[in-house]
Amino acid sequence: MSFSGKVTNRKDNTPMANIPVSDGRNTVFTDENGRFLLPGWERAKMINVALLTERHCDWYMPIEGHVGDFDFVIDPSKEHSDFCFLHTSDTEIEGRCENEWIAFAKDCVKKNSPAFFMHTGDLCREDGVKRHYLVMNRETVGCPVRYCIGNHDFIGEKYGEEIYEKLYGPCWYSFDCGKYHFACLSIGAGDNPSGYAHDDQWIWLMNDLETVGKGKKLVICCHDLCASDPTGFTKKIGDNTLDLKEKGLCAWIYGHYHINAAHEYDGVINATISRPDSGGIDSSPAGFRIVKLSGETITTDVIFNTPECEKPDTPVWQTKISGNAEFSSPIAKDGALYIATSDDGIPKKCGISKLCTKSGELLWFVKTRGAVKGDIAIDGKKLYVQDTYGTLYCLDCADGSQIWTAKSTLPRVNSTRMGVTIAKDLVIAGFQSMLHAYDKTSGKLVWLTEMSGCEGAPSRIVFDEKRERLIISRHWKSLACVDLADGKLIWENFDRRHCWYRTSTPCLLDDGIYLGGMYTLAKLCPDSGKTIIAKPSKGRMDVGGAPAFDGKTLFFPTGDKGVIAVDKETLEVTGILSATAAKIFSSPYIYGNICTVESTPIITENKLIFTASDGCIYVYNKDTAELEKRICTGEALLSSPVIEDGLIIAAGFYGNICAYKL
Repeated sequence: MSFSGKVTNRKDNTPMANIPVSDGRNTVFTDENGRFLLPGWERAKMINVALLTERHCDWYMPIEGHVGDFDFVIDPSKEHSDFCFLHTSDTEIEGRCENEWIAFAKDCVKKNSPAFFMHTGDLCREDGVKRHYLVMNRETVGCPVRYCIGNHDFIGEKYGEEIYEKLYGPCWYSFDCGKYHFACLSIGAGDNPSGYAHDDQWIWLMNDLETVGKGKKLVICCHDLCASDPTGFTKKIGDNTLDLKEKGLCAWIYGHYHINAAHEYDGVINATISRPDSGGIDSSPAGFRIVKLSGETITTDVIFNTPECEKPDTPVWQTKISGNAEFSSPIAKDGALYIATSDDGIPKKCGISKLCTKSGELLWFVKTRGAVKGDIAIDGKKLYVQDTYGTLYCLDCADGSQIWTAKSTLPRVNSTRMGVTIAKDLVIAGFQSMLHAYDKTSGKLVWLTEMSGCEGAPSRIVFDEKRERLIISRHWKSLACVDLADGKLIWENFDRRHCWYRTSTPCLLDDGIYLGGMYTLAKLCPDSGKTIIAKPSKGRMDVGGAPAFDGKTLFFPTGDKGVIAVDKETLEVTGILSATAAKIFSSPYIYGNICTVESTPIITENKLIFTASDGCIYVYNKDTAELEKRICTGEALLSSPVIEDGLIIAAGFYGNICAYKL
C-alpha cells in the first residue's frame, strides 16, 4: 500500500517542491516536480498537504473511494514573519438557526488581520458538524479557518471521526507559519468510538516533528488540555518517550472546558477560551482569544464580545485600574476601597488595588501572579485574596505588603475562580471540589477536604455561623455542606430535577437556605439539605450573585430578567425589576437579548440597588418596584456596587472604577 500524487499552486499552475504531505502516520516532502510518494499505513483514511492554505478543503482528500493519484491544487496562504491568530472553541451550533457571533468574528478578523482562525472543537453532534464549516469559513470570517475535533464531534457510524474527516480533514495534521510549527491533535475519544488506536496520533507526531526545520517553535492545538504532566510535557509511546519541550513546545491551545484561562507552566503557555456568544461553564465572559507571535515571544489576550454601551453619565470621580473587574466585588473600609482584577492573557496585568473612596486616588497596587476572579475578604487589618494558580495571599491593608502566602492544590491545571471566605479563625480557599482551610494568622493549612469533581463558578461559600458549617455551591454537581472544624461532608443535595448545581450563591436565613436553580426557586433545610419547597422561577437563575432579603421579599438576580422579587413564604414571583440588554455575556449557555444581573443586590432603607451587565446602576423603590435612578457607566458591570459616603461606587469590566452621587 502506497500513496502518490502531486501538489500544484492554483495561482500560477506551477508544481510546488519541498512541501510536506502526510497519510496520518508518515510525512514526506514533494520533489522538484511537486510529486510525492508515501509508503502507506493500514489505518490511513486521509492524505493531506501539511501547509496552511486559504481554502477550506483543498489541502486534504479522503482515501476511501479515491482512484489514482492524489493530486492537490492549493492556494497557499502568504508567508508570515510576525503574525497573530484567533482562537475559538465549543461553539456548539447544534439546532441553532442564528449564529450572530459570526459577525463578531468577522469584525475581529478585520481589526486584527490574523494569519488564520483556529477552532478547537465541539461543533456539536450531527447537526453542528454538518453545518459548522458552512457557517465559519474563509468567506464568512475573512481568513483561513482550521479545526480540531472535539468529543461531541465523534458522530460517524463506521467510526467516530468518519463524518468529521470528510468535512474538515484529518484529525491530526500540521503546518508552519512564520517561525512556528503548528501541530493540531485529536482529543482521541468522544460520543462514538474512535477508529484509531490510542497512540496513532502520537506516533505520527514523533514522525512529523522529525521533519521540522531547526529553530522552529512548536505550538499544539487540541480540544483537550495537555495530556501529560503540565510541568513535564512528556508522552510515553510504547518504548519511546516524546519530550515536547525538547521539541520546542512553547504553547498548548485548547478548548473543552468552556472557560477563559491562560497560565504559564515551565515556560509553556496553556491557554483556552470559552464560547464567543454566551458565558462559559464557570461564567467566563464570551469572546475570542488572540495569540500574537513576534520573533520568539508569544503574548495572548481575550477579545471580549462586548456590544457598545450607552454614553456614560458623568461620575463624581473615575479611576482606571489594571486588569478586568469580573466577579470580585469591591470592599469599602475605613475610607478606602479594595478591589481585585482578573486577566486571562499573558503577560498579566491583574492584581489588588486600594483607592480612596472620596477621591478615587490610587493608594497602592499589588500585582498577583494569576487572575483574581472571586471575592476577596478583609479581616481586621488583613486582606485575603486567591488567584487562579491557587495562590492565597495575606496582605497588610495599610500598604499592601505581603504577610504570608499559601498554595492550594488544585484538582487540575485549570484555574480556580472561587473567592475566599473568612470563618472564625480560618480562611477558606482552594476549589469547590478541593477545599482548603488555613489559619488566618499564620497561613498554616488546618484541613483539606476532597469531594467528587465539579466545575468552577463565581458563586460564594456561605458561612453558617449558628451550625459552624460551610455551604458550597458545587457548580454542575450539588449543593454541599461541610463541617468547619474538619471539612468533613455533612450533607449534599444532588436534586437534578431543579438543578441546584448551577452557579448561584444561596441565601441563608433562620428557617432555611434559599437559592435559585436553573429555572427554579427553592428552600432547603439547613440541617439536612433536603428540599422543602421548589417553584418555577420564570427566568434563568444561573448567575453568581445571591438574593437580597428585606424581611419579607427575596430579590434574586437572574441571567435574563434583571432582578425578580419573590415572596419568601410561597416562593411566588411578585415582580420584576428589569434592566436592559446585556453588554457582555457571562451566564452559561444563554445569549442574545437578555437582561443579566450577576451581582448581589444591595438594600438600603427602601431602596434596592444593583448593577447589571448592560453597564448601568439601578436604584429601585423596593416596595413599589418603581425605578428611581438609572446611571450609565459605559462598561458592563459584573460585581456588586458599594455604598459609601453618599456615593455609589461600581467597578466596570474594563477596570474603570466610577463613583456617582446616590
